[in-house]
Amino acid sequence: MLVAGLVPAVVSAQTVRGTVTDRSSGAAGAGAVVILLRDITDSTVGERSVLADGSGVFSIVAWGPGTYRLAVRRIGRVPFLSGPIVLKEGEVRVVDVPMEPIAVRGLGVAVLGPVNIRRATPCQANTSDGERIATLWDDARTALMASEISSRDRLVSRRLVRYMREIDMPSMTVVNERLKAFDEHDIPGDPQFRSLSADSLSVLGYWRVRAGMQIEFYGLDASALLSEAFVRDHCFRLEDNPQENHGLVGLRFEPVKSRTKRESPAEVQGTIWIDALSSALQSLDFSWTKLRGDLKNVGGEVIFARVDSGPWFVSSWRLRMPREIEIEGKFGTTGRPGLVEEGGLVLEGQIDTTRVSATIDGEVRDGNRRPMEGAVIRIVGTELRAVTGPDGRYILRGVPPGLQFVVADHASLTDLGVRVGEGQVLLDDGVRREVSFSAPTQGGIMAVLCEGQEYPRNRATVRVALVDSLTERPLGGVRVRLASRDPTQRDSFEMIDETDASGSVVFCGVPADQPLVVTEPGADGIGARTLLEITPRRGSAIGRVIRLKAG
Repeated sequence: MLVAGLVPAVVSAQTVRGTVTDRSSGAAGAGAVVILLRDITDSTVGERSVLADGSGVFSIVAWGPGTYRLAVRRIGRVPFLSGPIVLKEGEVRVVDVPMEPIAVRGLGVAVLGPVNIRRATPCQANTSDGERIATLWDDARTALMASEISSRDRLVSRRLVRYMREIDMPSMTVVNERLKAFDEHDIPGDPQFRSLSADSLSVLGYWRVRAGMQIEFYGLDASALLSEAFVRDHCFRLEDNPQENHGLVGLRFEPVKSRTKRESPAEVQGTIWIDALSSALQSLDFSWTKLRGDLKNVGGEVIFARVDSGPWFVSSWRLRMPREIEIEGKFGTTGRPGLVEEGGLVLEGQIDTTRVSATIDGEVRDGNRRPMEGAVIRIVGTELRAVTGPDGRYILRGVPPGLQFVVADHASLTDLGVRVGEGQVLLDDGVRREVSFSAPTQGGIMAVLCEGQEYPRNRATVRVALVDSLTERPLGGVRVRLASRDPTQRDSFEMIDETDASGSVVFCGVPADQPLVVTEPGADGIGARTLLEITPRRGSAIGRVIRLKAG
């Protein structure tokens, strides 16, 4: 499942390269997090990071001539920080890094050595666990950083299935389930487990009530856990070796006292589980604060995994949210109690080359039942794809037998975040199966985007997705304003909402045949940035992806 991530040769580029090893054994430091820090004090301070490969080898291209420092982090090892490294024009500097194991004294208390790390605040004053908490948090952060780098650089090829379930209570039986499969070709967007940015979570809370008493819950991804905001908002304590998690040590996090007040945003509390012997990150579980009622099965879980050559990734995750809740004395929607579960898991498995490949064919039609030319049909998790011709037909040969997820996409629907269709098929050796698709109508698209809510025919729907222009990462928690271009006209219109974790926001019931402008409002409505101008037709759904420079 590993995709080779080679650093291309750059003419006259300043580069720091080397090998990370274990000082005592000489073993390769596979998966070590290597960071090149620009050693200056002005506003252009930054960093670049990579993972050492399976042989412990790394290479980082610097911004230009100047002074740098090299930081290396690896689980169970004392963090390394070099002295100043002065790079001349076009210079390649070799820095080999032998890493020391973290010394242990007394009752398993680790000594971090001379390198300072970001300290995790203990929840109890005058605790004797401060050093141990700091060590565990540093190891957890190292794995989280590796997970972020692996995701950013696409070091792990993933076939991911996301699901939505409705769960009956108290039987905990699944009464409804929807599956959707993705792979790295779908990034950015839905495949990744992403929360809002840490700053947005700190201000807005980890769940909130939206219009119409709709409750939105948010989880914790690696980026949020690594943030200054998360460390500032939470304190930590140890949870050693519970019976149900034998061999693990827990790093419990809770909101600091100032975040527990009635007027404070909703918070999360939970435990980061780490292997007691290897210090490897295992999992994270958490629950939301300020909820009332039966919350025994409510909360979130994230499971981490690592490939032998070093990269980390989220192997599965889930959020269990109450269908109806009691909020600080106020009641939510009525109905039968139950849970809504959203989650995902990585499907791992090697292709059995001894089996006879199968064939899939079929046709694709648009929302008006006409043949759809140019639709792309893919087998998720493979490079197999086909494009429909003028007759809307396609054929895929060489498909591995077994359970396969087939998806159909078209450029006309991509910016709306909607697929033409998707399906599952169980293939025997050498068989030929037909899988055909019909794209949703405009009304069907609007029903999906607006969650089934109906609007007059003279209205339209607008979906805007914001992504980072450099990393292609979705920008969640950004306020977006859709309004009439001429606010003085009689039927002027305005809506303001925030992008979700996938970076998208949907405006339903938008007036048609009227020039509209999409902006990012500035502080207090001052200094708005124009993102897009559109004039939607009645009964239409418009989607746009806008690439912005983050921050």
